[in-house]
Amino acid sequence: MNIFGYSIKLDKTLATGRAKQKNAALSRKGSGIAGLYAALALTLLVLFAGCDNSFSIFKSISQETKQVGVDLFKNVTVRAMANDAANYYALLGQVVWRPIDGSASWNVLSVNGSTDYFAAGLASDGAKVYVAKANSNNVLEDVYKTIDSGATWTAMNAAASIGSSAAVDWLKCANGTLFVAFHASGTYSLYYYDGAAFKSAGIANISRPLIDIVWDGSEYWAISDSAAYHGAAGAMTEDTAPALAQGLIGLATDSAGRVLISRSDGLVYSLQSGAWTQITIKASTKLGPLFLLTQPAATKTIMVSKGIATYGYYEYDETGTGSLKENGSSYVSTTSSVYLSTMLSKHVIGFWQPSNDANILYVMLAAGGTDSYALYKNTFDPAANAGAGAWSGWTAK
Repeated sequence: MNIFGYSIKLDKTLATGRAKQKNAALSRKGSGIAGLYAALALTLLVLFAGCDNSFSIFKSISQETKQVGVDLFKNVTVRAMANDAANYYALLGQVVWRPIDGSASWNVLSVNGSTDYFAAGLASDGAKVYVAKANSNNVLEDVYKTIDSGATWTAMNAAASIGSSAAVDWLKCANGTLFVAFHASGTYSLYYYDGAAFKSAGIANISRPLIDIVWDGSEYWAISDSAAYHGAAGAMTEDTAPALAQGLIGLATDSAGRVLISRSDGLVYSLQSGAWTQITIKASTKLGPLFLLTQPAATKTIMVSKGIATYGYYEYDETGTGSLKENGSSYVSTTSSVYLSTMLSKHVIGFWQPSNDANILYVMLAAGGTDSYALYKNTFDPAANAGAGAWSGWTAK
């Protein structure tokens, strides 16, 4: 029997009992039907009570949206994303891809003729895609480049410059330049690709792991978990202002001169016109990766994850009041009930927008062990809300 889309299998004994008592049931038709409806109502109540819902089914059936994603994103961590003109790419243990136009679902990307590999890094400048392949011990084998969405690959001979024992921490493209952060012999370094070979960015053999790099419109900024660095690609030097021992977590820019750095003490440092200022997001609260949201254009929204797993993220509106929201209660997620029941318990790894579409926002998560999804998407509609624009709310990918 199918009721409200749920398949209910009647007990065989009950069916046999009905057959034996058919005549008696006919003579007591009114009371028998009432009894059947009562039994069915009890069955439905038990069924719904056993469903995996964060809210009562009767209370929220008109609010909740079932999150249906791709099994590739279940119980995994999405560590990075990238795009070229044709596809989106996501870094798990391997790289997965899907066409931007949605004509096919996500699948494992073949890199240099193989789908049996471990990917230590993924990056793109919007046209070229880079993948760092490593062996079972996470030692770099090489960085590969494709300019035709994976049809052909070029080995970049990275190990010759970086070292045969190096382990890649991440790849990142900033201002069209490829950077690779790696560690070897207990120290951490940042290299960049100058078009012919990988060379030191000026940050070499430091004691703390590197987190990220961005381009602010005139120079590069990078952070370790304890210090900030800036300068030209091959001559980055340390900046003292936002330093916090083992306390720097996130880095973002609007590529128009502004730089943001999030810290483990609840502060975000903002650099504009050569001066650092402090923004208290949540005092004495460990923050996480952050992102500057450009939509809608009338608001200046900082999105910053909480550094404590299961706690979601903050949205800080700098326009006027500097209002702080939590976990999709405003600004970005317009359907917070969906967020609270499907994403809240996950650790935010970072936010990402395609290089060619500021109306799309992804959040990358660590969903391991929750039997749920690690990649969610939000879409901005400029024409919604009487022309002021609105976000659709998070949906699983």
